[in-house]
Amino acid sequence: MSPILLTLERTMIASVLSVISVALSLFFAYLMVVPLNLGMIGAAWARTLTSILSFLLTFYVVSRHVRLSFDKQALWKSSVASAFLVAAIIGLDMIRMLLSPSSYQFLVIRLHLLPFYVLAGGLAYFSALVMLKTFTKRDIEIFEEYLPNRLGWLAEWLNRFVKAK
Repeated sequence: MSPILLTLERTMIASVLSVISVALSLFFAYLMVVPLNLGMIGAAWARTLTSILSFLLTFYVVSRHVRLSFDKQALWKSSVASAFLVAAIIGLDMIRMLLSPSSYQFLVIRLHLLPFYVLAGGLAYFSALVMLKTFTKRDIEIFEEYLPNRLGWLAEWLNRFVKAK
């Protein structure tokens, strides 16, 4: 088979996957909003469900054409770090609810508090990555390559802080 035909076939596959994804999105959005009358929450659930199904379908189709491999260690470490991030955000919101028992709903974040939630989540994620000894010397080198020269001290500080191997 010529490379041009192979490229056209893959473009066709990608196009079909996109059309299926859009069709799923329309179907689930209609189902959640009209017959089930879930409004905005239904639309959000429809989008979530569509994203999951589209990912699984794309993963299946791509794995039939390309050999895929995963770094299992990086996957489980980032999953644990993500759990720390979620716990930090939930914990911060519980503290906010204790300090300000008003009509705020749980995990409905006010815009003026968003920087605090982002900072708490980011620190929790980074701390978990450090505790799990995720960073390598190569990670620090890549970080240093992308930094402007005047911020090179950040890579040195990070290297000392995380004790990369």
